[in-house]
Amino acid sequence: MGQKERIVDLWEETQVNLKAFGIVAGGAGVLAGLLYCLFRPKRLLPLQRLRPGAWTGREVFLTFFLAFLVPVLVRELLDSLGFFSAIFQKPSLVLREIWASPLMVLVFVAALFWLLYSASGTRPTHFGLTPSRWAPNGILGYLAFLLATPIVLGLYVAILWIIRQLDLPYSEHALQQVRQEVLRPIDWVMLFFRATIVAAVMEELMFRGVLLGWLRRASLVGHIVIGAFILLLGLEAFAISLVDLEEKPAEPNIGPFVFAIVLVGVYAWALYRVWGPVLKSGVRAFLHPLTPSPVQGRGEPLIKRRLVFRERVRLWQTQNAWLAILGSAALFGMVHRGDWPSQIPLVLLGFVLGWLAYRTQSLVGAIVLHCLFNTVACTVLLLYSLNSP
Repeated sequence: MGQKERIVDLWEETQVNLKAFGIVAGGAGVLAGLLYCLFRPKRLLPLQRLRPGAWTGREVFLTFFLAFLVPVLVRELLDSLGFFSAIFQKPSLVLREIWASPLMVLVFVAALFWLLYSASGTRPTHFGLTPSRWAPNGILGYLAFLLATPIVLGLYVAILWIIRQLDLPYSEHALQQVRQEVLRPIDWVMLFFRATIVAAVMEELMFRGVLLGWLRRASLVGHIVIGAFILLLGLEAFAISLVDLEEKPAEPNIGPFVFAIVLVGVYAWALYRVWGPVLKSGVRAFLHPLTPSPVQGRGEPLIKRRLVFRERVRLWQTQNAWLAILGSAALFGMVHRGDWPSQIPLVLLGFVLGWLAYRTQSLVGAIVLHCLFNTVACTVLLLYSLNSP
C-alpha cells in the first residue's frame, strides 16, 4: 500500500471514529442529563478522602491470576458441555470469548469478592465499589469521557500516522478480528456486552480497585515489582513479534519494549521524587525544625511541629497516590501489549481513569468512562460492518 493510500485510510478511520464518538456522546448525554435533572447534585466532586484498605500484594497477584484463569476455565467448561456447538457450527475463539463473557464476569466477580474477604476482610466498598454518590460519579464519568476520548483518539491517530510514515510495524486492535467474522444481530449484542460491560467491570476492579488501592499503600518493593512487570510485558510483546504465526510471518517489533523502558524510566523518576527524601532521612523528612522564641508560649512550638508533621505526611500521601495512579496506568497500557501502538494512548486513558477513581474514591465514574470509551470502539466496528458490501 502506498503512502497516499495509507493517509486516505487513516483519514477515513478518523472520520468513522469521530462519527462513533458523536453517536455515543449524544446517547449517553441524554442519560447524563436525565440523571442531573432527577438528582440535582449540589457538587459533582466530593470532599477528598482515602478509603482504608488491608489487602496486600499477594491478593493483587491472585486477582490478576483470576483474571487470566477464569476466562479459560469458563470457555473450557462451556465447550465441554456442548454450549458453543449448539449455537454455532464451527465457533471461532472470538465467538466463544463473546458468548462466554456473561458467565465469565459473574464467576470472576464472585471469586474476587470471596478472595479479598477471606484473605483480609476486604469488602467491595473498601476498593470503591459502592452505590454512594452513584449519580454524581456517573455524571463525572460521562464528563471525563467527553474530555478524554477525543484526546486519546487524537493521540492514537497521530502516533499511528508517524509510525506509518516511518514504515514501522504496528498491529490492529484485538476487536478488529471481529471484522473477519459473520455476526448475527444477537452476536453484535453479545459483543457490545463483552466489550463494554464485562471488560469495563473486570478491568476497573483489577486496576483502579484492587491494584490502585494497594499501590498507594505499597512499600518501595511493591512499586519496583510493578515496574518489573511493565518491562516484562514489553519484552513479551517483542518476543511474540519474533515468532512465525500461521496467519502471518514474524515481523520484529521492538516498539512496545522501548515504550516499556520509557514508562519505567518515568516511573523510576517519580518514585525517586516521592520516596527519595524518606529513604535518606526517614521520619525526619516530615519534620521541620522550629526555633522557639522567648515571647512564645511553652506549648506553641510543639503544636507547630505537630501541624507541620501532619501536613507533610498528608502531602506525601497525596504524592504517593499520584505515583500509584501512574503505576496502575502504565501497567494498564502495557497489558494491551498486542495492540501496538494503542498502549501509548491507553496509558493516558488509564491515568484519567485512575485520577477519577482516586478523586471520587469510587469505581462508578471510572466504569462509566471505560464503558463509554469501549462503546465507541464497538460502534466503529458496527459502522464498518453496516457500510461494507
